[in-house]
Formats: sequence, structure tokens, C-alpha cells
Amino acid sequence: MIFRKYIPIICSIVTIYMLVLFVGLYHSPLSYSEVDLNENGVIGFSEFLYGTEIGKKNLIISNMQCSEYYHLKDGLSAVIKCK
Repeated sequence: MIFRKYIPIICSIVTIYMLVLFVGLYHSPLSYSEVDLNENGVIGFSEFLYGTEIGKKNLIISNMQCSEYYHLKDGLSAVIKCK
């Protein structure tokens, strides 16, 4: 079994990935469902990276409570969602 020696390495990589994901999402202003862009219930690496590059601020537009999601690098609006 040539692959037995790679099992600890694979487990370490998966563990590190999960820790980075958890810490990144914990410090993100976005909720889990907001980071899950394709709404499949799983946050992939690209969705994780996208979530770390987005900020959120609350606005009132026409007497409605809204959230603006903006890009941290340039401050441009990504999307505005109102309740």
C-alpha cells in the first residue's frame, strides 16, 4: 500500500483547511448563508476567499432596513439587500 504514507499528510491538509475556513468566517461580517454564493450548503475555497474580501454596512433606504456589501479593496458596492 503505497498510499498509506500519504494519509497523515492529507488529514493535516484537510484539518488546516477547516481551521482557516472557521477562523476566516468567524471574523467575516457576512453570515454563513451570505458567503455560500451558490446556496448548496457548502462553502468552497473560492467562496471563502470572496467572503474575506467583502465588507458589510447597514443602511436605511426609503424607510427600509438594507445591508450594503462592498469590496474592501476599493469600497465599491457589490450588492444591496433590503428587508
